Parts: sequence; C-alpha cells; structure tokens
Amino acid sequence: NDLLALQGDGKLGVGTASPAAQLTVQAATNEEDAILIEQADGTDVGSLRINNGSFILKGKHSTNPVQIQTHDGNEDIEVDPDGFIKMETAGSERLRIDSSGNLLVSKTASDGAVVGFETRSTGETFATAAGTAPLYAKRTTNDGDIIVVQSASRSVGSFYSRSDNGLVVNSL
Repeated sequence: NDLLALQGDGKLGVGTASPAAQLTVQAATNEEDAILIEQADGTDVGSLRINNGSFILKGKHSTNPVQIQTHDGNEDIEVDPDGFIKMETAGSERLRIDSSGNLLVSKTASDGAVVGFETRSTGETFATAAGTAPLYAKRTTNDGDIIVVQSASRSVGSFYSRSDNGLVVNSL
C-alpha cells in the first residue's frame, strides 16, 4: 500500500495510490482516526475518524467541546463534554438538550418558571411566556376536540369547538 501518492493532475493520496479527490485519505482499517488535528504544542485536539462506514468528528479532550461554526462563529452546534448539546443562532443560544434528556428552547436550564419552551424527559412540558399567551392550539378543519385531557387509563375531559357555542369544556 502506498503511503503517499501525488498524481499528475495534482490529486494527493495518503494511504492510497489512486486518489479520487484533490486530497484522499485512506485509513488502514475500518475503525481509526483518519486525520488527527494537533495544536502548535503537539496536543491532540480532535480527529476525523471512521468507524465501520460512519464518519465521526471527534474531540480529544474531556473538558473541551466539539463545535461546528459558521465563518463568524455566530451560528454553531456544540457537543459539550458536560453532557449537553446546544445550538446557537445570531450569537444566542436557541436550543439545548441537557444531560437529563430535557429539550430546552430559548433557555439554558430546566425551570418551568423561566420564559421559553421545555419538554422534560419525564414527559412534562412547559410553555412559559411573559406578556402574551404561552400556548395556541388550533383545529383547522371541522368543529371537534382541540385538546384532550387524559389520566393514566382514560380520557377525562376535553376542550372542543362547536360552531353554535364557541369553546366547550367537557368533563367525561
């Protein structure tokens, strides 16, 4: 197996004599770091890795996150070693999945009293707003149930629309 091959058309192969692109890196096995990224002091910070057909961008430190960013850094996806994943747009965090599996939108911690949207891993959902309605439920077809309330084993009530009465609260 060739270690390095430079073709007449400028294509460079590392680990292959037949590069398919301007730079082709062929790993020696189906599970290894294909490209290792180091700081100036020689410290490994990450790698591009293959794992039986999967492409992996992997951080090498237990304290530093792995980020994918736009050119100015205002939009990014961060996988943090503290156990959360977050997304930022326009320089502000917009979405987070915390280490407990809670989905948080426009907030950074699980707290039903803080403005934003939250669905907890326990099934609880909070829509919290300041100065406006936090939840809109809309039925776009004929009259009928808009919200159905259930206990563990059965439906216990509903909010539904009727053209002659508007909103009706029904206890079953």
